[in-house]
Amino acid sequence: MIKVHFNKKYTKESNRIMDTEVIATSAVKRSVSVTDYLSPYINERDKEPIWDGSIYVFSKPSKLNKFCKGRVPVQVKGKESKDLSNNTITYPIRTDDLRKYLTENGVIYFVVYVAIDGSTRIYYTNLLPFKIKQLLNDAGKQKTKSVLLTLFPTDKTEKVDLFINFLHDRERQKSVSNIELMSVEQLEKMGQLKELSFGFTSTRKDIHLPFDYFFNHSFYIYATIQLGIKVPVRLMDKIISAGTTIDKPISCNGKEYYSSYGVVHKKDFYEFHFGESTIFEVKKDTNNCTMKFNLQGTLRQQITDQTFFIEMIKSGFITVGEVVFQTKTKNVEEIECSIHECKEHLEYLKNVRAALDEAGVKDDDLDCYALSDTDEVNLRILVDTFVHHKAVSFGESTIEPVGKMTIANLCIMLIARKQENGLYRLSNFFNDHITVRVEDKENDIFDTSQFVIMNKENFLILSNINYDAIYNDVVKVVGNKAYYEQITNLLLNMLLAYDVGGSKNEKLLNAAYKIAKWLLMLLDDKDDIQIRLLNYLQTVKRSRDFNEDEKKQLYSVIESGNAADAILIGAYILLGNTSGAKLHYDKLSPEEQDNFSNYPIYNLWNKV
Repeated sequence: MIKVHFNKKYTKESNRIMDTEVIATSAVKRSVSVTDYLSPYINERDKEPIWDGSIYVFSKPSKLNKFCKGRVPVQVKGKESKDLSNNTITYPIRTDDLRKYLTENGVIYFVVYVAIDGSTRIYYTNLLPFKIKQLLNDAGKQKTKSVLLTLFPTDKTEKVDLFINFLHDRERQKSVSNIELMSVEQLEKMGQLKELSFGFTSTRKDIHLPFDYFFNHSFYIYATIQLGIKVPVRLMDKIISAGTTIDKPISCNGKEYYSSYGVVHKKDFYEFHFGESTIFEVKKDTNNCTMKFNLQGTLRQQITDQTFFIEMIKSGFITVGEVVFQTKTKNVEEIECSIHECKEHLEYLKNVRAALDEAGVKDDDLDCYALSDTDEVNLRILVDTFVHHKAVSFGESTIEPVGKMTIANLCIMLIARKQENGLYRLSNFFNDHITVRVEDKENDIFDTSQFVIMNKENFLILSNINYDAIYNDVVKVVGNKAYYEQITNLLLNMLLAYDVGGSKNEKLLNAAYKIAKWLLMLLDDKDDIQIRLLNYLQTVKRSRDFNEDEKKQLYSVIESGNAADAILIGAYILLGNTSGAKLHYDKLSPEEQDNFSNYPIYNLWNKV
């Protein structure tokens, strides 16, 4: 049944109000009745509860009871209006009514604009449980909530699909009425999210691809949680584009450039993406194809994309999977000029990559999008140094013998040797040796490793670290007690960097383990054996659980009777004994506690 409410702005005569009611209700019934699968049961001037008006949905045009798929409650509002030109309107709905609709698991809400000459324009919104809960949450303590309504479709199939999908979504959203809405992020945090899904049902036979539907219709995304239950997590408006990845190789002249390619569906055309820079745009109605090339991505990606583009233009063909596509173009002179420019730029990109390789940047790739003018200057300095083997100038700047060069997302540690002519010869800090001699507390001079100058920040930001070079240099120095203290400090900085890094650097941890083990195995230094044991074991702890022998060593430290409180705290932390660690931690002075909290072993303390 339907209860119709009217705006009395234009007239006060009761017969005019009643006419508007009849016109509004009749307009909805007439629009629905022209379809083969929908039957309206809407009583005019009805005084029953607001959700009693219904439209029945059938799976076959015969509309027999056995083919009835379900009943959709409807609500109609009539409103006189001089303007019937808008495609969307907003309309206030009482929050008390929204709560009543929720008990019915939703309603399709109509507002019919009626002109003075009796012409109409029908607007609607699907009020399903998820959307109703969102509206009530947004409304708070307000008595009404303004809701956006869109033009009711005129196409028969569109009308039928609207009601069919309402039934399907209502069935999936029944549980929402009694629970709080959850976002994807909340479900992920709770460990409840198994998968996301979305879909639609249509009686239309001319939908060639599912994406075509989503360009013109809103839809719900559902999360599958534990026990296979699906809950709505988001109402999506019409999408602008939808993409997928096809796992088929892309090759040219027998060379494979990409193992997959992307397909982006848009309303009027498709885009085929090869790498980061090449796009083929195909119009849906004409199949006309336009090729676009805009160099994007990291340095390695740009080198691949540039090479692929040049070879594709030269050959006129590419192979996608096992299918060959022609890529020839009519603008020969323009293309030849473009290829010449591309080749020059490709040569520069390759020189930059070669320079970075020589500088020790192996794993990280250069983010070309983030390059500044200063970065471009530094790149040319690296190319001159490592590719053309030239001495370089830094103008009036004072250059330290060892320093860092930052280029976009990369940070490179270099050695700079000043020449007699004022120019500098640069080299990779991790691939070149410099003699370092320092003075200990007794004013004795001793040799040390060049890598003892590295701190936690260096291990976090440097892009050209060579961990093998660090270890090999550390162990070849004939050391003394002061040297071993320097290496211990280096080890602690490595562990601190490992702990704070966003993604765990296993190469860093492995290098720290090798250094910690080397320190532990030193035969000529029995001093500080407990410290070296704890440092070795805390390194082990970061990669695996202790074996029985390692646990016994920690208990031996605790039971030795000569261990300092800081040592005992560390032993208890490694054994997972929070109470024991806290007992001795409380014995430290505030200054000692502050110092201890800066040690990497403190990061392993799982405080209660």
